[in-house]
Amino acid sequence: MSPNTIKALGVVAVVLLVGLWGYSLVVSSRNNYDNTVGNVQNAYQFRFDTIPNFVSTAKFSVEKQEEFTNENSRIREGLTTATGLDADKLADQYRNLLVNVRAEANVTLKTDQLTELNSEIDSANRVVRNQRDIMNGACRSYRNAVQLPPGAFVAWITGFDSSYCTMFKADPEAQKAPKVDFTH
Repeated sequence: MSPNTIKALGVVAVVLLVGLWGYSLVVSSRNNYDNTVGNVQNAYQFRFDTIPNFVSTAKFSVEKQEEFTNENSRIREGLTTATGLDADKLADQYRNLLVNVRAEANVTLKTDQLTELNSEIDSANRVVRNQRDIMNGACRSYRNAVQLPPGAFVAWITGFDSSYCTMFKADPEAQKAPKVDFTH
């Protein structure tokens, strides 16, 4: 082979290697971006699934606390004004109320569940925010891969486009943090 043929084959080989490397870079960046979009959707689903459960538990606890407080107040008020048989009857009701509260171990009368709820909401929102940040970084990497050499040349030849990825975008319902309302 002539020296010119060897040089030409060397140039072709280098171009092919750079092209394969660029193609691998673009595909890898696109796949990384797709993975991060999935992670963001997973975080949304987690928040959407768990926060209402925590709210329901906290509402139940608050309702039971209110029931206990109201019943306790009613009986104690009656104890202070009752005489004779009425006083004995109310005292028995009060003892029964206290026994029932102690016996119902599954009914937790703690307001610290509201603190726990707040902590869970905060935790879920931090996960979502973190996944959004990761997704935006992956989108930036993909855009760089298809807009800078050698990926830009490969993207131009193979049809990869920087508009493939968008910085954070989700279903409008999933984007909103759940509203916590204890009035219903």
